[in-house]
Amino acid sequence: MIRLLTVAALLLFAEYTTGQKLNIKSVVEKLNAGQAPVASDFGFTSYRIDTKADSISFYTYQKPNTLPNSVYIVLPGSNAEHIYTYHKEKDGGYWFSSLTSFDFSYLPDNYLLVIVANPDAREFTYGYSNKRWASFSEPPIQSLVKLKIPIFQVHGANDDMTPLESAYIVPLEFARLQKNNLTFRVYTNCNHSLIENTKDGQEINHMASMMKDFFDWVAKH
Repeated sequence: MIRLLTVAALLLFAEYTTGQKLNIKSVVEKLNAGQAPVASDFGFTSYRIDTKADSISFYTYQKPNTLPNSVYIVLPGSNAEHIYTYHKEKDGGYWFSSLTSFDFSYLPDNYLLVIVANPDAREFTYGYSNKRWASFSEPPIQSLVKLKIPIFQVHGANDDMTPLESAYIVPLEFARLQKNNLTFRVYTNCNHSLIENTKDGQEINHMASMMKDFFDWVAKH
C-alpha cells in the first residue's frame, strides 16, 4: 500500500541545489555553452501525462538504494512554475531558484518525492502581472473545510507576504464547523520561508524543524 501526502511548496534559492546536495558546476557549464538545463541535471526523473484537454509534467526523486512505499507530493501553490529557474548576474555567475523547498535529507528513506511543475528549467524574470495575483483572490477556506483527511498547516509568525492574522481564518472556521482534522502550527519569529532574522543580523532556517514536525505528525495520522 502506498501512502499519499500533498503539501504546498515554498520557494528558495541557493548556491547549489540544496535538496539533492548536487554541485551546480555542471549545470552552469551547460548554460555557458548555450544549452538549457533539464530536470535530470538536478537528479530528477521526468514524466508527462497527456490528455485531450491538457498535459501534466511531474518529476520524481528518491534516495539512492531505497524502495519507497509512500509518496510525498509537492503541489506548488502560487503558480504553475518550472521546477528550477535561473538568473545570470552581471559578474557572469548564476543563482538558482527551486520549487523544492527543503533539504532532501529530511525525506524519510521510504518516501518517493513527486513534484508537479512545468517542464525542466527556464530563465527567471522579475515581477508578475496583476492578472496573476488576481487569480489568487478566491479564498481556499471553502475547499479546505470540505476535506475529511488530516491537514497540517504551518505559518511564520513574521510572514510579510501572507499576514498571520489572515491565516487564523482557517482554524477559526474549522472550530466554528466543529471539524477536528486540522493541525495549525505557527513558527515564532519566522518569515514566509520559515527563516528567522535575528537582531544581530543572522538568518536561521527553521525548515528542518518544520519538516521533522511534519513527518512526526504524519506518523501519528
